[in-house]
Amino acid sequence: MPAVPRTPKRIGVAADHEGNDLEEHLARMLREAGYEVSDFGGGQPKVDDDYPVFVVPLVRAMACGEVDRGVAICGSGVGACVARHYVLVDDKLRILTAAKKVWGSRLTTVFPRQGHYANDPKTLATYPPADIAIERIGDLLRYDMHSLLPAGLAGSIDAASESTVGEKS
Repeated sequence: MPAVPRTPKRIGVAADHEGNDLEEHLARMLREAGYEVSDFGGGQPKVDDDYPVFVVPLVRAMACGEVDRGVAICGSGVGACVARHYVLVDDKLRILTAAKKVWGSRLTTVFPRQGHYANDPKTLATYPPADIAIERIGDLLRYDMHSLLPAGLAGSIDAASESTVGEKS
């Protein structure tokens, strides 16, 4: 007999300042529908907030199983793709190398050594190593976020996480 999939009951929400009203409305609707909602938004929206400051704690909570699903809202639709720093995970060094050439220090490259691309001796000799190499993609769950980000950004995410994680009533 096949297992019946569990209905997700814990939902995390996060938004930048422009998406705050929609986030609050969505969270209220989800609570009324019986979901447990964790709000990773700022609570007090600021025009200069940075989208990753709210999304990173949401993603971390999803990866650790603290929430079953996550909804990230960007009021402009641009914040999700504009950040101070990016992390790119791929098992193809040629892609990591090409992206690093474009983004430089604004990008941390992560190379999981799984899949046939990751073990090809010719490929390994042709391209420079990624910033971080891991054995399997799942190893990222055990990684400290600080090791993936520049020191200044990691500190700002910690400060925002301490002030934004929690439920709105």
